[in-house]
Amino acid sequence: MKILLILSALAVTFSASFAQSNDICLTCHEDNSLTMERNGKEISIHVSPDSFAVSPHRTMDCVSCHVGFDPDELPHKENITPVDCSTCHSEVLKSFEQSTH
Repeated sequence: MKILLILSALAVTFSASFAQSNDICLTCHEDNSLTMERNGKEISIHVSPDSFAVSPHRTMDCVSCHVGFDPDELPHKENITPVDCSTCHSEVLKSFEQSTH
């Protein structure tokens, strides 16, 4: 019985992580014409796979920062939760607050 529970938990974990893999996200977001509206302005939501592959965030899953997304639901969310970079970069963000960046 324990083995069945463990296997079920692993299957759910595997399917949830696979469903929101970076490859799934890039299926749409690598399209350089992909846009959304924010504050009355059209903005690009394109992500270059080549740029992402060499970025400091390349080892992270998109959903590590972009929370609450369902790849099967389009658009993903009515109200997009802003990314909170301070989760990992609190010291860097403090220095930016004191600069003109």
